[in-house]
Amino acid sequence: MSPYRRMGQKTSYFVNSNNDDSEITIPGCEPVMLWYLGRHGARKPSDKEIVEMAVELPALQESILAAAMLGLGEMCEQDLTNLRDWTFKWTEDDHKLLMESG
Repeated sequence: MSPYRRMGQKTSYFVNSNNDDSEITIPGCEPVMLWYLGRHGARKPSDKEIVEMAVELPALQESILAAAMLGLGEMCEQDLTNLRDWTFKWTEDDHKLLMESG
């Protein structure tokens, strides 16, 4: 599994799921209350944020790649290749859309 699979704020529910549904018991304890923290679907950024990202992310990409060419940083070659091949594809029409799973 990639070391980055759980690093994004839009990580799929399925990657972080707990498949162990066995009962949790602690000797001498009896549950009296249940707290539930549920996660709803994640949405893409606002149209204004997408416009900003379309400018800032390619500039950041160029800065990182330029630094790597100078021998600065510690990114592995595969990550640099992935970054080199990356393009920002969202448009203002994508704003607030529900993210895909995965």
